[in-house]
Amino acid sequence: MEARRRAARELQEEQRWQEEIERELDAEDQRAAAEKRSRGKWSRVEIVFGSLASLAVVVIGVGIVGAIAGQTSAPQLSAACSDAMIAAENESSESEVALLATLDQCGSSEQWILGIQEHPTAGSFTSYSRAEAIDFLDLACIRGAPELRAG
Repeated sequence: MEARRRAARELQEEQRWQEEIERELDAEDQRAAAEKRSRGKWSRVEIVFGSLASLAVVVIGVGIVGAIAGQTSAPQLSAACSDAMIAAENESSESEVALLATLDQCGSSEQWILGIQEHPTAGSFTSYSRAEAIDFLDLACIRGAPELRAG
């Protein structure tokens, strides 16, 4: 009987050691897996700060591009076009002849539109919107001012 009890205790002792070894191996496997995950994974704080930094760079870049684009100056009315518009304003007739004469002096459709916006009473017309100016230019182009078709 004593031999059986001793064998049973030894078996229990061996099973206890085996369970202890298995627990240690499982714990080691879990630590290794956790370490592997942490090396390849970013924390939420790192992701949030990285995203905010990227957003800040984009916003600053857009602001710089906008500032550079805003520095380009608007087209200026040429002196010859302005003089032609003033002459058309001073014309006493109701015809469009003086206004049509401005087409040669302005040289481009953009210059002509700038001139008519600065001198809206040229050719005895009281005012011009941009759309009306473009309509008038279309009419002038149809009449044969090919140099304005490209502008």
